[in-house]
Amino acid sequence: MTPAKLILSACLLGLAGCSAVEKPPAVEAAAPTTATVPAPPPITPAPADRRTEYADALFSTFTSERPGLAVLVTQDGKPVYERYFGMADLEHSVRVTELSRFHVASVSKQFTAYAAALLAAEGKLDMDADIRTYLPDMPDFGKPVTTRMLLNHTSGIRDQWALFILAGYDFQDFLKQSAALSFARNQRELNFEPGSTYEYSNGGYSVAATVVEKVSGQSLRRFLEERVFGPLGMTDTFVYDDAGEIVRNRAMSYTAGATPRLSRLNYNNYGATSLHSTPRDLAKWAQELIEPRLLNASAIAMLKQRGRLNDGTQLTYALGVGLNPSAGRPAVSHGGSDAGYRAQFSVFPEDKASVVVLSNGTADTGMLAERLAGIFLANGTGDMSPGDASPPPPADKLAPLVGHYAPEHGPGLELRLQGDVLMAYHAGIPAQLSFRNDGRFYVGNPPGNPPNWIRLAPDGGALLRGRGEGTVETLRRFVPVTPAAADLRPLVGAYHSDEADITYRLTLDGSTLRLSSVRTAPIGLTAMDKDRFAAPAMFGSVLRIVRNRAGKPTGFRISMMGGRLRNVLFERVD
Repeated sequence: MTPAKLILSACLLGLAGCSAVEKPPAVEAAAPTTATVPAPPPITPAPADRRTEYADALFSTFTSERPGLAVLVTQDGKPVYERYFGMADLEHSVRVTELSRFHVASVSKQFTAYAAALLAAEGKLDMDADIRTYLPDMPDFGKPVTTRMLLNHTSGIRDQWALFILAGYDFQDFLKQSAALSFARNQRELNFEPGSTYEYSNGGYSVAATVVEKVSGQSLRRFLEERVFGPLGMTDTFVYDDAGEIVRNRAMSYTAGATPRLSRLNYNNYGATSLHSTPRDLAKWAQELIEPRLLNASAIAMLKQRGRLNDGTQLTYALGVGLNPSAGRPAVSHGGSDAGYRAQFSVFPEDKASVVVLSNGTADTGMLAERLAGIFLANGTGDMSPGDASPPPPADKLAPLVGHYAPEHGPGLELRLQGDVLMAYHAGIPAQLSFRNDGRFYVGNPPGNPPNWIRLAPDGGALLRGRGEGTVETLRRFVPVTPAAADLRPLVGAYHSDEADITYRLTLDGSTLRLSSVRTAPIGLTAMDKDRFAAPAMFGSVLRIVRNRAGKPTGFRISMMGGRLRNVLFERVD
């Protein structure tokens, strides 16, 4: 398995800080390794006279003939560090400059959220009204879904990328905004009761963009041009809503690796993604988040209000931005990932500072931004994770952790004790654990923003995982089974989903159950228990067999991408 697939596995399991990963094919490229990104110096703040030296060391291997990076650190509205590395267009030997426009992926979400907040501040949009007030063609799910829920990722609307995958789309196909909205309108059930759970949903943001357009009477692109980009002088920023449009100074999208390859974006959907911008333009927006001067202060304040679940649980996600600390400092931030693009946008209100890192070659922009914040923010502690590192516990203390665990909507992981070392395995890929004095542990090194920790539940029968948005997920222990071919044979047949508008077949290859469609090559399934099967190769899918009272299989429900899509029903049709 490639390093990229390992990272995908970790993202799907929530074992790394991957909440900003939007479109699954973005991970088909290898993530930067030490051959691409050097091991950084300590994150603790550098001496004032050596900050530039420390920062430059982060980028020493970003050569002029590789996909590039655009980097800007500001404080008090002025640049304190600005660098441009590598190529914006390898085919035409165009270098990255201050004019290069990058697709910033999920960093786009805060602009969709601001548009909605601005309409609310002007009394034109009720953030807590049922979205069917504005979009009457959306389904009635029995309980209201609100615009605020869409923007907090608590609506239950399924993720559009998961639905595209489930419906058999290839990501080289042209993926239209109209198709993403059709998925939302065709949704038969929500992932969960509105407001009860946090689950990142790009589909929710596509719907939110449509609410903005309906209420404002303008396209999202035109609305933001008139109300945000124009007033702030963000002349190189726009919503890319036409895939046929010629974009001046565009940084093209590439995979990493010894020989970079094009990693195309082929869609016109927006709201969740598709903003194009530059570090200098984003720094102007950052200043408004620190101290609004040209934009609506009430809407800016609304943007930074933490979401809440129905039970009162407070999230660290607000409206299109996360409020997790970065480099030990309070921050307002978001990352993004689409195809070969990576983006990190972080604002530090108490320091009146911002960090923007944009890549067109799958660089780890989150890590780079974290390091830059540690270098340039003089008061930063530089601590990237809660609790102090500790040596691994002795083997007799680790032994109770050994076993298989899975969340309700994902394939889970296995913990194995190898000598005195506890290892985590997913899809056969091993990763070592790191431990903290507070009893928590991490798969690999602890991510910085947001921190995703794991610990053993008090009863010993499950793992608890902090997901970084103020919520905790349970991974229950289970004992895997190996069903005989005779037990699997009754499952063979055709199954159709009206919601995804596709038919899948379950076939038996020896003693291996396989899932396929006319648009999807056969995927091997692994039994977790009698009626639950994992398909890690299908973006972390889990199938649960549905039976009638007589025990006959009548369908299955599928979940994907760690819960971004949950329990879509496929009914048996043969």
